[in-house]
Amino acid sequence: MLSKLKTSKILQENLILYTTIISSLFCIVLLVDRFLLDNFAAPGQYISSEPEWNADRLAMAFFLKYKFHLYYPEDSVGPLISDMYGPLLALAYLPATIANSPTFALILAKLISLGFYFIPVIWLYVSETWQKKNLSLSILALVAFFFFTTNIRTLFYDAFRICADCPALGFSALACIIIYRETNKNKISLAKLLISAILAVLAVWTKQIAVPLLISLPLYIFLAYDIKTFKRYLACLFISGVVISGVLIIAFNPQALLFNIITIPGHQPWDGGDNKIIVLLSAAEQLAGYCLLQGIIVGFWILFTVPNDITKIKTWIQENPWLLFFIVSLFFIPTSLLGRVKVGGDANGMYTVYFLTITANLVLLKQASNLLKESGQQILQRIGKTWLLAIVIMFTIYNINLPISRIFKTLPNFFRNVHQVVYEYSQKNPGKVYFPWHPLSVLMAENKLYHIDSGPLDRYLAGYPISKDDFMAYIPENLTMIAIPAWADTRGEYGKFYLHYLPDFTRKVEIPELSGFIIYTKELEN
Repeated sequence: MLSKLKTSKILQENLILYTTIISSLFCIVLLVDRFLLDNFAAPGQYISSEPEWNADRLAMAFFLKYKFHLYYPEDSVGPLISDMYGPLLALAYLPATIANSPTFALILAKLISLGFYFIPVIWLYVSETWQKKNLSLSILALVAFFFFTTNIRTLFYDAFRICADCPALGFSALACIIIYRETNKNKISLAKLLISAILAVLAVWTKQIAVPLLISLPLYIFLAYDIKTFKRYLACLFISGVVISGVLIIAFNPQALLFNIITIPGHQPWDGGDNKIIVLLSAAEQLAGYCLLQGIIVGFWILFTVPNDITKIKTWIQENPWLLFFIVSLFFIPTSLLGRVKVGGDANGMYTVYFLTITANLVLLKQASNLLKESGQQILQRIGKTWLLAIVIMFTIYNINLPISRIFKTLPNFFRNVHQVVYEYSQKNPGKVYFPWHPLSVLMAENKLYHIDSGPLDRYLAGYPISKDDFMAYIPENLTMIAIPAWADTRGEYGKFYLHYLPDFTRKVEIPELSGFIIYTKELEN
């Protein structure tokens, strides 16, 4: 009997080891592919708008280097880019501004995105098994999280794009982890409460969707700790909020800042017009689909472990600190849906999925590493290890068709990507071509910032359209052509809003150096 148990344990350990090695290799290939996908493709090799959106958001980080304002008030229009986000988006990507070409700037920015998204999760999972020297389980949990990320659209978007969501999620996760890793179940030190509060406030000032964090974190502390700790955390949130908000509001012009991050987003119409219920139900269905497997895992453990005696709830919460991430994920449901239903909204704002995925893998990891020692938990521990293995094996098989051919197709054009092409052409022909979807490349080539096409569109949709004079003031002086990516040519006013101000640019021409772009110029006079 002992021999059989020993053999079974060896087989299980080998299965964990081999699964970890094989799946990790799969992850490396997928990471390279997702890093290169779209962003470093040559013009005409991609069909989505993300290469343009990535560079547009990154352009905000260059405001100090090129001395332009991030925000403009309603009555004083400047070059309009993606300025509906908080200023922490620009500050988070500041290190990328040391680059001297858009290609290297995008590389640095994408590495920053990956850091914000993955580093908190790595710290969280590795710290669970560090003392037990059972890192293979932590790596397995990280692999499972990576597979969830690459196969769920909202997580994929947040991890591999240059956007406000990456630093917002990073700050939010760190704010939670500081509380989660507190080993003293009676109280949390004031320093840790303050650090967590600062990170939570920074998350909100990165993207407004993170506001529920200011409610869910205090709620968890109220449920898991005493009233004194709860009051201390509220005080830390208040002080951090006042100080950080005061500095940012003064630094970025109160009127301009609040108009762009509150007024304009608040007045954006819903994607379905008057059919709000249908749009909301569609967003809810999408969110539920992204959360299905993780929800089953977390729900199973809650039902299995929650005590019947209500007086023991607090002890149960303290013994299962992963409930912190679950509570946070629940409170993010309203803003996850709201960020999706607005015009221009997408799945990237569904923060519920990120925190629920962290929760599910954390639950399995904790059970698999035998952290719960109470009687009757042996079955849960065994299931935790089995489920973690099963999820990784399932995703490994699902990704068996690795995108190696796509990687080799993209690599030859790595330094001839769409952003570099625009940059080099603008250097040779300054002030002649308007690239309404490539502000970063033109900015680095000409030291001038022009309207991105969606900038005036955002104001128009919110009910604050800009005049033709304000539009004409921030496009190339010697304009002869307009060059747009192919995807924008098929999206009407959502890709060619400039036609509201430049209706004469309707004749298509071809330029060999801009192969892959749709080029418009004025109609020939009779």
